[in-house]
Amino acid sequence: MESGERMGFRWSVVPPPDVLSPPEQDDPEETEYYVLAMRACQELADAGFRFRMSGFGLDDWPVDVSYDMSTVVEELPDLLRALRRREDFEVDMYGQGIERTIAVSVDGDRVLLGCRSRTSWRPDPATETLDFARFTAMTTDLAAQVAVGLVRIGSRLADHEPFRSWRTGEFD
Repeated sequence: MESGERMGFRWSVVPPPDVLSPPEQDDPEETEYYVLAMRACQELADAGFRFRMSGFGLDDWPVDVSYDMSTVVEELPDLLRALRRREDFEVDMYGQGIERTIAVSVDGDRVLLGCRSRTSWRPDPATETLDFARFTAMTTDLAAQVAVGLVRIGSRLADHEPFRSWRTGEFD
């Protein structure tokens, strides 16, 4: 990247450098996906994982794993389904402080991303274009990184769906 050039849209999970000890946990009593997603993100946060996002004029969004990444992970199954069907989708990052919606629109071999802010921050640019295959790979990588992270920390959630399938590259 040249000096002054901004990084485009990206999202990823960054594991901690050290081997982790398993978190204290019970088997989840609740099996609704959004509850499992929130719990998974909390366990990853407690283990030292980080969530990285960039785009729309910011190289490093002020996001965390336990809350901000949780809002994305909650929507990953539906986003992955929409990408397979080449349908539009919105990712609502509703966490206080972030409060942004990312509109995903598939246009042939491209994905048009739009960002709307519900805070004083304004995206610049407000839209970005990515290669469809690259955005899809980045999004399936995010899901796989969550699933592998759960295995790495010894989480009992790793064997729950969809995390078990995400580990093996199944994103249905």
